[in-house]
Amino acid sequence: MTDEEMTCGRGIAANATLPSQMAGVVGALGAVLQDHTKALDDRNAAARREHAAYDGIIESARVARISLDALAREMLACRDLPAAPHDMDALASRETHDVFVALVRAEQQLHGLLQRRGQDHDAMLEPNR
Repeated sequence: MTDEEMTCGRGIAANATLPSQMAGVVGALGAVLQDHTKALDDRNAAARREHAAYDGIIESARVARISLDALAREMLACRDLPAAPHDMDALASRETHDVFVALVRAEQQLHGLLQRRGQDHDAMLEPNR
């Protein structure tokens, strides 16, 4: 086996970029929300409610970021798994095809969402450039 030969372990490791990048986005979202809470006047009841809501969301974002980072590290650690025999009939099944199609569609939807958000965010940043 050459160093360039693809194995399942290398495939898993190559896919670690997805949860790693998602962790970065979720972490940045949490930071933006945390920063927003500085603008709230806790002497106001509505502001206290908003702050409490943000605190819960910020904590959930922190936990999600940590989990996604851990997932990425776990996937990277699979890089050197030895090649193993596979049931090619199982890999050629309709179910296997369908779950892969679901992944592709989910990634396409995420790509579209990120493009739209990027455009919206660029428009928000434009007055400050």
